[in-house]
Amino acid sequence: MSVSITPAACMAPTGTAAITVTGGIAPYTYLWSPAVSNTSFADSLAAGNYSVIATDSAGCADTLSFSIPSDTAVVGFSLGNDTVICSGTNFTISVPGFSSYLWSTGSTGPSITVQQSGDYWLIAGSAQCSDTDSVNVFFMPDINIPDVKSPCDSDKILLDAGSFAGAQLLWSTGDTAHAINVTEGGTYWVTVSKAGCVRSDSVTVGEFGNSTQVWVPNVFTPNRDNKNETFLPIITNAKNYSLLIFNRWGELIFETDDPLLAWDGNYKNRHCPEGVYVYIINYTGDCGAQGEKHSKPGHVMLLR
Repeated sequence: MSVSITPAACMAPTGTAAITVTGGIAPYTYLWSPAVSNTSFADSLAAGNYSVIATDSAGCADTLSFSIPSDTAVVGFSLGNDTVICSGTNFTISVPGFSSYLWSTGSTGPSITVQQSGDYWLIAGSAQCSDTDSVNVFFMPDINIPDVKSPCDSDKILLDAGSFAGAQLLWSTGDTAHAINVTEGGTYWVTVSKAGCVRSDSVTVGEFGNSTQVWVPNVFTPNRDNKNETFLPIITNAKNYSLLIFNRWGELIFETDDPLLAWDGNYKNRHCPEGVYVYIINYTGDCGAQGEKHSKPGHVMLLR
């Protein structure tokens, strides 16, 4: 009795074995060990040891033992555990010792250097055999809480540190969410930790409810009775203030950039006549629309 075999490729169950019996009285029965077949042929065989007992119709038996080899060495590798990069701008993944490589980046060498967070896989092989593995690389970014404008006319403001999968966050308030609402002015910090990497940032929130307000009188009486003698707009939480006043002919008769300096109703040391005067108040908002320039025109009645 003899056997004709084909090896198992890359240790996969692809081997075959064909038994040939000479002599005896046909037909024959076959008992395989392991029980992979009951005929003279078996396929889908993994590399390993096998035996066959062939029995003819007269009850005579013969035993044949053989092995199915693998036609190449076993291929296997690991890209390692998922990795968090605390510092630096790149990370090298290397798997030497194979004849062919195909990385998820398209590279065909034994190593790649990556600069972005993500999943990276490799198919590597020798001869007809190959294996594959993948790894996640995460570059810990700097934390940057967006700057916030003064929370004008609001009872809360949102601070957001960003979302980081698998990270632990701790705010100065004791909160552990990626975003918090605050209701008081002050400096707030957050610390983000992941796999031993730590990042932190802070932000200062201005006082609440301090929106720019402008109050302008519509009449004043500079008649020396010590009542309502001057024209003075009241403005809060503003910058770059200026006040201009014009007479009915459009002539500029008063100008100041001092928010505490009032117009006394005079021009060139002479009393201005009763009537309506036009004013323009210029300022830059110091809250809400911070940095936005405003110009507020109006008129005031001068009575003596």
